[in-house]
Amino acid sequence: MTNEEYNTVKKFLAKTIKQARIKHHYTIRELAEITEINYSYLSQIENNHIDKPSLFIYLTLFETLEIPISDLFYDIESMPPFNRYPPES
Repeated sequence: MTNEEYNTVKKFLAKTIKQARIKHHYTIRELAEITEINYSYLSQIENNHIDKPSLFIYLTLFETLEIPISDLFYDIESMPPFNRYPPES
């Protein structure tokens, strides 16, 4: 995976998290309090300013914001480098 491909996936995750937060009518501060994730760190994740957010942070946010992981992977599957794999027969 190239850095560009990684950043594309990371931007998608950041956008998805932000959209879900807004859908749930949470401010960043409210979500930070609920998830016990630092407000500043959470803001940086949403704005794609964290180089390598941890899987634990992502999973905590996905659970809290009711983001189905299967939906995320479905969307990510169409992005490089994952879309280069041949479809299953």
